[in-house]
Amino acid sequence: MCMSPENVNSDNSSEAGGVGPGLRRHPSSKELLGLWFGANVLGFAIATPLSFLTTLSYQYFEALYIAGLIIGAVVGPLQAWVIQRQLPRLRLWQWTLANIVGSYIGSWVGLFAVGLLTFMAYSISNAFQPDGMVGVVLGIGSYGLVIGMVLGVAQIFSLPSQAQNVRYWWTANAVGRSLGWLSASLLTWILSNAMDNFLDAHISWYILLGAVGGAVYAGMTVKALFNLNPNQLAP
Repeated sequence: MCMSPENVNSDNSSEAGGVGPGLRRHPSSKELLGLWFGANVLGFAIATPLSFLTTLSYQYFEALYIAGLIIGAVVGPLQAWVIQRQLPRLRLWQWTLANIVGSYIGSWVGLFAVGLLTFMAYSISNAFQPDGMVGVVLGIGSYGLVIGMVLGVAQIFSLPSQAQNVRYWWTANAVGRSLGWLSASLLTWILSNAMDNFLDAHISWYILLGAVGGAVYAGMTVKALFNLNPNQLAP
């Protein structure tokens, strides 16, 4: 029996995890770019105000690890929805759980790292000010970096076994989290000095901060996302 070209293409695409009956169409680079930016901007824009609204005070340490739980739970499913277009075997619940657990543990480890760096900075110079520009950059940058490193490990374990370039993803995720936290925090620091009671302001400001951090994170990780391809030789 002779198979038509249409049937051959359909069978091959189904085996490769691409276009096929009942399968998701593999998006173009522009589509994937738009989806990735949209998912992260929307996710962080939703999670950031929720993080502030569910804590008694933004100054408490518990606000940071609660924020980790919320961000993982909100951003995780949106990211998985996009990554599944690259890795069809990725399971949404595994990626979401990895984001929740990784963000929570990463927040605790990040707090320890910030405390250690602050102590070391004080040991070097008594003039060090944690609430100054240098302190903000050092503290928030290192905090986001540690979260990204811990979260990246959890995400790697949730990826399908045939995924390629996972080390590149881990590196980009760590840098992206660091710069995302840093950009949003610096914007908060600037606006707090320019506006009285900024952190008591309208919820739209929190949405803006989350959207900025999400956009920076997406920009730093989108190339790694493009390279996060399945190994076609894997069963």
